[in-house]
Amino acid sequence: MNRIIVEIDKPSNVKRFRSILEDLKYVRYFSTEKDDAQDLIPLTDDDWVKPGRPVTDKEFEAMIKECEQEYKSGLSMTPEKAKSLTLEKIEAWRQGSSK
Repeated sequence: MNRIIVEIDKPSNVKRFRSILEDLKYVRYFSTEKDDAQDLIPLTDDDWVKPGRPVTDKEFEAMIKECEQEYKSGLSMTPEKAKSLTLEKIEAWRQGSSK
């Protein structure tokens, strides 16, 4: 599968381009999104989950590399420890968001 990123100058031209893509039989999927400078910023530990924003290949590869390094160095945690820490973070988030 190949991916092409296209920048289009005006919203009206986006609609025209999209209609062209819809007629092409070999295009399996396409999406449109507004240019958002924040999407170009690498994710931090606090905002790594953003609904609707796909992870970039670079971010995915960095995550896998970090996981492999932790595993090889013995720093990985048990599922029970991961669950405990996750529940703690969820509870802290709930308390922080209710203020």
